[in-house]
Amino acid sequence: GAVPVTRAVSGDPASLELRAARLRDALLALPIRQRAALGLCYFDNLAFAEAGRVLGGGAGEAKQLCAEAYSALSRQLGPGFLSEGLA
Repeated sequence: GAVPVTRAVSGDPASLELRAARLRDALLALPIRQRAALGLCYFDNLAFAEAGRVLGGGAGEAKQLCAEAYSALSRQLGPGFLSEGLA
């Protein structure tokens, strides 16, 4: 399939476009299993047990992968990025 074209985003760090680009880049930097677990649990709203089955493990593994992913995103994006809404 076609590869999406991305472009550098500049401007106000609080802008929705810049925040979205930063989040996309941070998500793509995660190890694939962490990114998959995060997607299954938070975007597809699966329970940890179901996400674990999809990933070939259990609920504990899915929960751990999500925690590691969230921690990595928090470190990369900085304090408040994931918990604060847009002004």
